[in-house]
Amino acid sequence: MKDITSIADLDKMRSLPRALVFIYVNWAMQARRSDAACHRLLSALQREYQSEDIAVYRVDLSDQEGEVWIAIRKWFKDGGQPYDSLSYGGCGALLWVRLGAVAAYVPYLAEVECNKLMAMTRGVFELGAGFGFGGSNPLH
Repeated sequence: MKDITSIADLDKMRSLPRALVFIYVNWAMQARRSDAACHRLLSALQREYQSEDIAVYRVDLSDQEGEVWIAIRKWFKDGGQPYDSLSYGGCGALLWVRLGAVAAYVPYLAEVECNKLMAMTRGVFELGAGFGFGGSNPLH
């Protein structure tokens, strides 16, 4: 899992065909539960889709200020996403991003069963459809 700590990191993630982005804050118990759920999901995805290239990112919005905070909120707002709840919520949201746009999200990752998250990932990213994006390091 790569950290988004700068505008360049955010731009890199948005340039990819597909990426998962976990939104973390250090002041919420829900985010900690969701962090654990995120790791379980990533393990399941690694087992089932070893040949698929899905970049995985984590952005820490604990401080709720700074250039990344502003850029993330603008990106959500410009994309018609609920930017307040995703950035202020503190529940540990997970985003499915395709070609720079949020294709789907779960506001509180820990409250969704892993099998449902797997199904969502398969659908949003069209996994197993025979046209992976290649790469030697899946789920990195």
